[in-house]
Amino acid sequence: MSANPFEHKHPHYDDAEQAAIEAMDPAQKSLTDALRVSFGVLKVVMAVLVIFYLSSGFFTVRQNEVAVRLTFGQIVGATPEEQILPRGRIYAGWPFPITQVVRVNLEERFVDVATSFWPADAQRPGNQLNPERDGALLTAETGLVHARFRVNYRLGMGQDMAGDGSVRIDPQRCIDYITNFGDREKVERLIHHAAEQAMIELAATLDSNALLLADTRRAAVGDRTIRDLIQDALDKVGAGVLITGVDITERRLPGGVQDAQQQANEAITQRGETVNDARRAANEMLASAAGGAYQSLLHMVDRLDLLDIELERGVSEDVAATQAERDLLDHALDTALRTLTVPDLTRRAPEQTPLDLIEQWLEEHAAIARGDGDVNPAAMTTPVLPISGRVADTIQTAHAQASSIKRSVQSEARTFEAFHDRYGDRQQTVLAIYTHQAVSELFDPERIMPTIFLSDGRPYLEMNLDPRIIERMQRRQREQQEQQRQERERRQEREQR
Repeated sequence: MSANPFEHKHPHYDDAEQAAIEAMDPAQKSLTDALRVSFGVLKVVMAVLVIFYLSSGFFTVRQNEVAVRLTFGQIVGATPEEQILPRGRIYAGWPFPITQVVRVNLEERFVDVATSFWPADAQRPGNQLNPERDGALLTAETGLVHARFRVNYRLGMGQDMAGDGSVRIDPQRCIDYITNFGDREKVERLIHHAAEQAMIELAATLDSNALLLADTRRAAVGDRTIRDLIQDALDKVGAGVLITGVDITERRLPGGVQDAQQQANEAITQRGETVNDARRAANEMLASAAGGAYQSLLHMVDRLDLLDIELERGVSEDVAATQAERDLLDHALDTALRTLTVPDLTRRAPEQTPLDLIEQWLEEHAAIARGDGDVNPAAMTTPVLPISGRVADTIQTAHAQASSIKRSVQSEARTFEAFHDRYGDRQQTVLAIYTHQAVSELFDPERIMPTIFLSDGRPYLEMNLDPRIIERMQRRQREQQEQQRQERERRQEREQR
C-alpha cells in the first residue's frame, strides 16, 4: 500500500490540547472548567450591558417639563419651536455621550429675599442700626423701612397673548435658559439680585407710609410695576424666566420708631372707627327720619340745593338746562311729600341717570292724575319706595291738621250762612237762641278754664276745677288722640297698597 502524500505526520492542536488535558491532574482540570464557565458568564454580562447602554437612548418627556435633544453638544432643530420636544411621547436616540437630553421643569418656584433689607438681629434691643449688618430700604423722604418679599417665577414660560394673565410655554425662553444658564441655582441668584434692584427703585419713589401700605401688584416706578422691573432685567440677559408675582411678606419701620408708628396706626384705626360710628349714626338717623327711602330723598334734596347754589352764583354753563332740572326736582319733591313715595334711584337701569328715573316716575304720576285707563299705581314700572319715619308722621299730622282746619272753617262758614239767613227776618229770635247757647257754654260744668260773664255791668267769675271732671276730660282727650293716630295708620296703609 503506497503512502498518502497529503497525510500529516505531526499532531493536531486539538489532539495535543486533549492529550494535555488528559495528562493533567484533577485540580488543574477543575480550574480550567471554572475559567471556561466564567468566560461564558462574562460574555453574557457584556451583552446585557451593551443592550442596556443602547437602550439608555430611549426617553420620554413628562407633562410638567420640556426637553431638548443635543447631539455631540449641539441642539437638534433649526428653530426654538423645532428644538422643543413635544410632551407625552417616547423618543429614541443614541446613548450618552453621543446624545444628551436637557430637561426644564416648568413648575412654579419662588425666591425669598429675606435678609437683604432686614436687620441681622431683629430681636436686638436698642435703636441703632449697623449698616454693615442690618439691611433697609431708603425711601423718598430719606426714611428707612425693613422689608422681606418673595418672587415667584417659572422657567421657560411666557404670558399668553390673550391678556387674561394665563401663561404658556415659550420656546425661545426655554432655549435661552438652556444655552445661557442651564442651572437653576445660577438663575435664582440672578432673580435675587434683580429683585433687590427693583425694590430699591420702588422704595426711592415712595415715602415710608406709602411703602408700608403699598400693594406690590400695583405699586409702580413710572409705568413699570416691580414685577415688570425684575422681568426686564432678566430678559436683558436671556435668563429664560417668567416672573409670575412679587409679594411683600413682612415690612416694618426700624425699632427706634416702631412705638411712634404703633401710636399712629392706633390713631388711624381709631379715626376709622369714629368715622364708621358717625356714618352708622347718620344712617340710623336718616332711616328713622325717612325709612328706606332716605337715600333717594337725600339725593334729590342735595341735588336741588346744588342747583340753587349754581343759579344763585351764576356759575352754571347752561342756565336754562340748570333751571329746568331744578324745577323738575322741585316738582318731584312736592310729589314725593304729597304721595309719601319716592323713586328708588338704586334700582335704575344701567343706562339710566337718576334724573331719567325721576322724570319717568313723574310722567307715570301725571298719567294717573289725568285718569289714563292704562296706568294705575299698582302697574307703575318705576321702582318706588314708601316714605316712612318722622317725615311721614309729620306730613300725616300736617294733613290731618289741615283737614281738621278745613272742616272747622267749612262748618263755621255754614253756620255763618245759616245765621245770616236767619238774622235777616227774625233778629230777636236769633239773638235769643245764640245768647242761650253762649250762656250754656260759659256755664258748662265741665269747663276747667275760668269763665267771665258780664251781667248788668258787673263781672261774674265762675271756675270749676273738680278733679273728677278734669280726669274725665283728659280721658276723652286721650281717646280722641288715639282715634286720630289709628286713622293716620289706616290712611298710610291704604296709600302704600
